[in-house]
Amino acid sequence: KKHSQRRMSTSQGEDGSSAGAATAARQQLLAAVEQHCSNSPCPAGPLSRQFRQLIPSDSVMQSGQFRVLHWNILAQALTGAEGGSHFDRVEPGVTSWERRRWYLLRELLRFQPDILCLNEVDIYDYLLENLAPLGYRGCFRAKPRSPCLSFPGNFGPDGTAILYNTHRFECLQSETGLLIEPNEDGTEFLDAPSGAGSQVFVLLRLRLLNPPATDDSDGGGELWVAATHLKAKVTFSNLRLLQTKALITALKERVPANSPLLLCGDFNGESFEPFYNVIVQSGLDIASAYKQPEEPPFTTFKYVGKSAEPQARGIDYIWYRRLRPLALLEIPPRDSVESNGLPCAAFPSDHFCLSVDFCFCKN
Repeated sequence: KKHSQRRMSTSQGEDGSSAGAATAARQQLLAAVEQHCSNSPCPAGPLSRQFRQLIPSDSVMQSGQFRVLHWNILAQALTGAEGGSHFDRVEPGVTSWERRRWYLLRELLRFQPDILCLNEVDIYDYLLENLAPLGYRGCFRAKPRSPCLSFPGNFGPDGTAILYNTHRFECLQSETGLLIEPNEDGTEFLDAPSGAGSQVFVLLRLRLLNPPATDDSDGGGELWVAATHLKAKVTFSNLRLLQTKALITALKERVPANSPLLLCGDFNGESFEPFYNVIVQSGLDIASAYKQPEEPPFTTFKYVGKSAEPQARGIDYIWYRRLRPLALLEIPPRDSVESNGLPCAAFPSDHFCLSVDFCFCKN
């Protein structure tokens, strides 16, 4: 059964609900989510996760603090729920849409993010239908050659989305684009506007509502947010490098050098791959929020097919510039997911979400 395809506007200024109405809508949705999760097949509470403070919370003005969450939510078409499962250790029924839809919402709601950067989104209309009453608006770009389209009963192409809370931010500018890819012989590049690329990016310019006027903060409260999803599979390391270079060029052409910037995504590569150093040395002057002091050992943990060994890799990132990270959501310990991997009864994706609290700063 397909999710609702009701279209909702993502334009700025059409949200007539007050913050109080949004709070009431959130409480109502949370109650429905908890009821459906409790009554679902294989009911399970959420995985235990905690925010780790990087800077004492009492040293930051609350009005200048915001939370970003990045997550590859796992496209429904790629769960194997309709047959030919990709994840052999997943309990039957766990990835069915009627069950999973509620567990996805629970995970998105539980941390109350102000900005959501999402990959493998083939349910954008469903997300807006449920999150718009809470004050969220967004921007979505589908992959031109989405693998989801090859599966019977798919919900449409997957892509990348950014959603933001209109009670915290206003959107000043939005843009989406394609990342270039090489021709089959690898000698030249396909032009991104031709539609031949399969990976995309989304870019928003946001402004914090009522930013704090302090000596330590960037008083304008403007923030550029980019989200992307690079080519999968270990063998495509060189293609990820090329896509990263294309993304860096796009950001340099659009984002002023002194502006705060967030870059979130499933880069499908670990920190030893060439793309990582290219970002570090790009001149964008951005740092990885989860490098504390090393990147997490894994952000995805799954058993694919009949393999006895899990694919446990750290491939998701939140990069930042001219912002101060205050706290980050810790990755669960390995033993909490080692038996069957992800997705599981308690968690609906094969990637953990990353989340960081930031505040604006001058340096």
